[in-house]
Amino acid sequence: MPVVLAALNDGKKHRQRELREVVATELGVSAEERAELLPSGSQSIYTIWIESAERYLRVTGLLTLHGGSAKITDRGQDVLSARGQLMAEPVFRHQQNRDRYAPHVRPINELVDELRGEGCCFVPYLAPMQGGTEARLLTLLRDPGPKTQDGTGSGFLCVENDDPSAEREAFTFAVVGISPSEFTPWNAFPWYINKNPTSAQLKLGVEPLVRLVSMMPRLRVVMLQGGAAQAAWKHLIKLHPRFANHPELLVIETLHPSLQALRHKDPAVRHQREQRRWDDALKAADRLRECQ
Repeated sequence: MPVVLAALNDGKKHRQRELREVVATELGVSAEERAELLPSGSQSIYTIWIESAERYLRVTGLLTLHGGSAKITDRGQDVLSARGQLMAEPVFRHQQNRDRYAPHVRPINELVDELRGEGCCFVPYLAPMQGGTEARLLTLLRDPGPKTQDGTGSGFLCVENDDPSAEREAFTFAVVGISPSEFTPWNAFPWYINKNPTSAQLKLGVEPLVRLVSMMPRLRVVMLQGGAAQAAWKHLIKLHPRFANHPELLVIETLHPSLQALRHKDPAVRHQREQRRWDDALKAADRLRECQ
């Protein structure tokens, strides 16, 4: 969906037929793939996907559709500018580092200091722009990516990191109305290894995760993004059954925000996976609004 909005970024009206050609070119969708039909033969899979994207962006107030033309709205421009990657800017990165022991992130980053002191591997701090202990949403992923590293990256877990997964997360949450201050990102295996953790490693990540959750009294939603996060949560439930039927906690199993998680040779499956991520993000946003 970001590429649809980006194609409208000049603020002008664009014919939907032309817009769809531009988007297909940007995404590398070949003419053959655009012509690929559903098993029923009634409609092309690409047409279904882009019509769904256009409707979704219209319903969420990011673009208008009228007379066969599409136009980005002011809110669409705002969301497009909130796609992430501020950590690429030295001034912003310096501000985050300066404030890493701000009250709402201090307990979490002191936990990070402990984990770093154990000498296993690097553990990134939580960026103070995130919700920290005040967050009502916890997003659990697999393990820290390369852009969380000191020196080559930001040194932080942050939706503004300069990598595609963070950008997709930033865009998705901006569209559904979840601000960075409302959620805290964490990893099933919080140490940097840049590969799929083993079951034993996921078990090692349970106690830091339990400590983190215990620091978040307002927590209402946990998004388990990907198989590793879901496996880690099962380990947690087994060791700490009190989390299994928490009356105020909604646990959502969803896909990882990386493009790799969406890959499949069948375009219909790719569309279903993309739609599932959007539906799950909306589910999280609706729950947060209910709990206000």
